[in-house]
Amino acid sequence: MFTITFFKHHIEEGISKEDALRQTKLDFIKMRNDREHSYFSEPYFWSPFILYGE
Repeated sequence: MFTITFFKHHIEEGISKEDALRQTKLDFIKMRNDREHSYFSEPYFWSPFILYGE
């Protein structure tokens, strides 16, 4: 789910990888209010992802 959201931001919206990663993490944090997916807002699910290289 994280990777799909990341590439959606990066490819479909045409933003940089850095901004796509940041926006994806913010999207997951905002899931706190989504009853069905609220557990994804925990850092356990999104914090391991980092950008390395170009």
